[in-house]
Order: sequence, then C-alpha cells, then structure tokens
Amino acid sequence: MGVAIKVELTKLDIIRLLRGFSPSYDHFPIIEKMDLGHYVGGFADRFEWEHEWMDVWNRYTEGELFDLYLKISRE
Repeated sequence: MGVAIKVELTKLDIIRLLRGFSPSYDHFPIIEKMDLGHYVGGFADRFEWEHEWMDVWNRYTEGELFDLYLKISRE
C-alpha cells in the first residue's frame, strides 16, 4: 500500500516542471497551440519551450498548466 504525499506547488514550480520535460511528438500540437513552445527541425530535431514565459505562461492558470504536465508526463 502506498503512502499519500501532499505537495504544494506554485505556478513557477509547475512551469519549471513543464520546461524540464521533453514532450513526445504526439504532444507538440497541443503545446504549440497554447503558444508554450515549438518544434525545431533540421539538423538537431528538438522541442523548445517558450522562454518569454512571463507573458505567455501567465495566460494559463496553475490548474491548466498542471493538467498539461500530467497529460504529457503520463503518456
């Protein structure tokens, strides 16, 4: 039986969790639609999270960002 742990996260904590995660190709369209990052193709294919997060990231609530984190981290 597992132990329940309560963790309180601020919005900045959630943003850091997201930005530390490399999403799969399946999630690129969702994140790009939210303007939180973009795919960089070519020689070094990768996903880059938005760096100007004060403007873009503040469009979303803590709940919306955490839901996004759960979606991309569990699949």
